[in-house]
Amino acid sequence: MNTSHLKYRSLLSITGCFLFFLIAPTHADGVTAKGPDHAAITIIVYSDSQCPSCVKADKVLDEVIKAYPDDIQVVRKSHSAEISEAKGYGVTTAPTFFING
Repeated sequence: MNTSHLKYRSLLSITGCFLFFLIAPTHADGVTAKGPDHAAITIIVYSDSQCPSCVKADKVLDEVIKAYPDDIQVVRKSHSAEISEAKGYGVTTAPTFFING
């Protein structure tokens, strides 16, 4: 059994949010997609482009798509948080993190 995909799954869980691919085609509704339409796995991502963790997650998703170019499609949808300034993420989300663990 090939378990190399587990490494990517863990990294995606740690980073938590994602950034849009700049080279992906953009549809009229603001949705971007990268990968074949016939892919066995489709990852739907809601992201805020101001989130600092999104940059890290973007690199991980690029590696996953390069490793499985015919098997994975990533569909991205814009999701802007109320705290869209990067410095606001740490200040606003810290209490939630400690309360919810």
